[in-house]
Amino acid sequence: IEQKVFQWIRSDKTYVKCTGYILISRLAQMNKELENIIFKEMIDYSPNDFEHPNLHVRISLARALRNIALSDGDLKNTVLDKVEMIRSSGKSLSRIIYEETAVLLNYKQ
Repeated sequence: IEQKVFQWIRSDKTYVKCTGYILISRLAQMNKELENIIFKEMIDYSPNDFEHPNLHVRISLARALRNIALSDGDLKNTVLDKVEMIRSSGKSLSRIIYEETAVLLNYKQ
């Protein structure tokens, strides 16, 4: 299933991409036995969609990053490091990703 998720995340079709992010988000919430390498791969790919023109893609990506961060302390630091780039970039589209991940994760500390 992980291979299919990454295929969907890399799709050019907006709602296929959203479905991939939603599915990996659910996997992070429900399946604590998955290897962190699966989630790290998604985290590494995530900046490719920080400025995606579709709001739904950015929201589903933010949710996936947040749920991955909440599933594991090491992954939380990895996610926070990745989205911290957004704050200093000055790019407006990716602001929702920062607000839906770093802001909420730091609030829960």
